[in-house]
Amino acid sequence: MSCNSEITETSIDLVIKDFSSVIGPNSHGRYEKEKRCGHYIFCVSMISRGFDLVNKDYMFINVNETRNSELSMSLSTFDILRWTVSVIDVNGIGKYFVSSHRVVDFLSRRDVFYRFYAEKYLKLSFLLEHADELLLEDVLTLRFDISYISCAGRKEELKYEQPLRKWEEIFNLPTNELLPIDLIKENEDRQSESLLGNRNVEIEKNNIISHFALDTSFENNDRNTVNNESSSKESGCKVDENDWTIRTNTAKFAISLIKSKDTYGNKLISASPIFKCMTNIDMKEKHTKYIDLSHIETKIFFDLLYYLQNGILSNDSYCNVKKLYALAHMYMMEELQHVCAVYIARSLNCDNFSDAKSFADFYADEYLIGLVKSRYCEIFGVVNNSFEEQQNEDRLDSDCYV
Repeated sequence: MSCNSEITETSIDLVIKDFSSVIGPNSHGRYEKEKRCGHYIFCVSMISRGFDLVNKDYMFINVNETRNSELSMSLSTFDILRWTVSVIDVNGIGKYFVSSHRVVDFLSRRDVFYRFYAEKYLKLSFLLEHADELLLEDVLTLRFDISYISCAGRKEELKYEQPLRKWEEIFNLPTNELLPIDLIKENEDRQSESLLGNRNVEIEKNNIISHFALDTSFENNDRNTVNNESSSKESGCKVDENDWTIRTNTAKFAISLIKSKDTYGNKLISASPIFKCMTNIDMKEKHTKYIDLSHIETKIFFDLLYYLQNGILSNDSYCNVKKLYALAHMYMMEELQHVCAVYIARSLNCDNFSDAKSFADFYADEYLIGLVKSRYCEIFGVVNNSFEEQQNEDRLDSDCYV
């Protein structure tokens, strides 16, 4: 089964000569460099200073991408552009890492061509004060480590006689106050937060709802309940050097990544190439040991952990399995996608068939589409050709009695 996903990684060095002369009080110079990598063209940019009083003393940076042949303008995709920028010192070593990411869905992708998204990086005075360390012969080198994750739906390549014009230089400068020292302090604050321990998995106290925490020692498959009452009685425990913090929508977890041990961290890495990239690539997650999954429901994340440990779904309801499938698709867990597809097909009835058909079409999963097709024939007692006629309908035209 293919989820039509891919990860593209590259690195670009942006070299700016005579740096001290290009950061004058009235200078707003822009420097950029492009690099083609597979089906993508990445462009890194630096603006010597901001345009307003608040930002005029800061350098701004940006990473952009345009698909080769510009076919991405109207594709149904859900892509993630991650990047980390660093300053290369006189010894060729990267310093002052700052990372960012942007979700590039099929609706917002057009903005890539018409807007310039820049983020605040370093204060210019900081670079000049550390010129002996960072500006060899007055040359500034910025290194951009880029990871582009494509989690695409059905792709229909568009052919253009002429390439689309470059996006206009309309500057949109968000108030991103993140500086390297803030990044370091943020990581220290996370490590000092009070977490409730459960061997390889730790869960932060949450005053909203209760959660289940799974023991990551695979010799012990007991499921332990952590509720607010017991949480308040536990003393805080420090995060181990091998622990990574994962944040879901309502909780934070510390998950161990001790090599050669069966922990959930290692299970996540084995199951998902995207989690593997997060822990191996020189980007934000690796430097902070912190993975932001705030867009994922805590309950669904626990269902994922339960599956990784036991090989079965803890909740096989139709709606829940759809959410788990979406999570598996986003993080390229093809085995779990396959399992969820089977459960989705088993749960089909006349009430949810149209929804399931649209769901399968959106993810362009031929395996799931085939299961839905077979289930349709079973439910309505029709031949396969009838299913093809149904593909363009928004709802069923036949009555269904159960």
